[in-house]
Amino acid sequence: FGRTMNTLVNRASGPGISLDILLESLETIGTKRTVELVRQISEGKKLPQLEVGTLIDEENGKVRIEVTQIDDPLPISLPVELVFKRKRVLNRLVQLDGAVTTVEWQLDEMPKRVNVDPVNMTLAASVKTSKLSAPAEETTE
Repeated sequence: FGRTMNTLVNRASGPGISLDILLESLETIGTKRTVELVRQISEGKKLPQLEVGTLIDEENGKVRIEVTQIDDPLPISLPVELVFKRKRVLNRLVQLDGAVTTVEWQLDEMPKRVNVDPVNMTLAASVKTSKLSAPAEETTE
């Protein structure tokens, strides 16, 4: 990050910063996803609204996150915090690649709660969270 900022400051002291210079600088520390996201936003693409459902499935030892991007999806990341007993925290990052992204984590210990975007850093217009319903039990007749 520091290298990129130094590059931007040095280039800004000359002719200024263009989008190409910004993207070139981001390529030194960022991922292709980051560069593509900045390019799309600079071209006027709106940030998506996110609807995020969470489920702590204690019976099956899983945590499930389901994210729907409203409007046109962008390749963004969504931080998730799993909070366990004694305030132990496990941080995860969900890579959103389409209109709907679903992840499940098999865990030995179940968290007390799931915090989605805990420090409000996701590049989204809004993040709305809800609890998912547990899958219905299959019955045989």
